Amino acid sequence: MIALYGPWNLGFAYDKHTLRSVLVEEYSNGVGKFDTERTEMGNLVYQLKYRYNLSAVTRILELLSNSEDFKKFIANIDTILIVPPSNKARPFQPVFEVAKGISETFNKQFLFNALDTTNIEQIKNIDEQDKYAQVKNSLSIRYSLLNKDNNYLIFDDVFDSGNTLRAYVDALKENGYNNISVFTLTKTRISD
Repeated sequence: MIALYGPWNLGFAYDKHTLRSVLVEEYSNGVGKFDTERTEMGNLVYQLKYRYNLSAVTRILELLSNSEDFKKFIANIDTILIVPPSNKARPFQPVFEVAKGISETFNKQFLFNALDTTNIEQIKNIDEQDKYAQVKNSLSIRYSLLNKDNNYLIFDDVFDSGNTLRAYVDALKENGYNNISVFTLTKTRISD
């Protein structure tokens, strides 16, 4: 697992998202075609998010169940929270499906609706300096569902800039919730 650094107590990504990505062809509109080699977990996330292959969840849970590091990490967690989806038009929500599976596999409480956002636009292409502020200003947390004594895990599929996770963790800590860890399935190479 790869350590993720931020305002949380502990943070990890299971693996890198890609091993390499090479531009093969650049189109006149500025978009390019890439030859990308993903890690196994990176490919599973890709299949789940962009190919809508729900069967990838089974293999993701197998990888996590076979990881001694993940089992040690998840043992100290009481409740799983999920980052709200940036694309609500998918036939299913990948983060929800995997978090539900982790909850069932490792016998953890799962609160799928504790974290929310009023932002309905994807923020992936926004300048990094503005991204944190936009996330923080648009987040919503249902504190009535939470217990300050619980150890929380905020789960997302991919760690890129970390701004979304930072914003939620900062908001929770500002309101007295101090036992917060984060976990993502993959970490982009760009976030190194």
